[in-house]
Amino acid sequence: MEKILAGKVILFKWTCHSCGYENLGNEKRCESCNSPPYDNNGKIRQLTPPLQKRNNLMSRKYIAKLIENQLNRCYWCNRLFGTWIRKNNKFIELKAVIDHKMPCAYFQDDSPSNLVAACQVCNLFKTGKIKTEEEHRGYILGKWLEKLNKGAIIV
Repeated sequence: MEKILAGKVILFKWTCHSCGYENLGNEKRCESCNSPPYDNNGKIRQLTPPLQKRNNLMSRKYIAKLIENQLNRCYWCNRLFGTWIRKNNKFIELKAVIDHKMPCAYFQDDSPSNLVAACQVCNLFKTGKIKTEEEHRGYILGKWLEKLNKGAIIV
């Protein structure tokens, strides 16, 4: 098994012992035959290291303080948490979720300076392909306008 560094992401290159397929990635099974990766002793290999415990950043107190610092508003769209909207003919309440300013896929940064409270709608709109905070905000606000104009979201 070979480790390949792609940006800050470690990918594993391994050959399936069952079918001979060359796999590249962090999947826990062969992409071709769905069998797990085995080492030379016949034991199943663990491809990815165990998830590290996040430090206590996600405590209820921390989340409450983050929301309070943002004046109970979404970081991206500035809408109040608790506001009811109609999305796809269902009424939903905007709730706070913890989000990364800069995509975790690129920077793997869980530091407090990279965490914000966002509504679940903005969190779904956000994409990991954009690399700057300003581009994220513009993209998300554009998605809100698009959905509002189509009538998919009614505020």
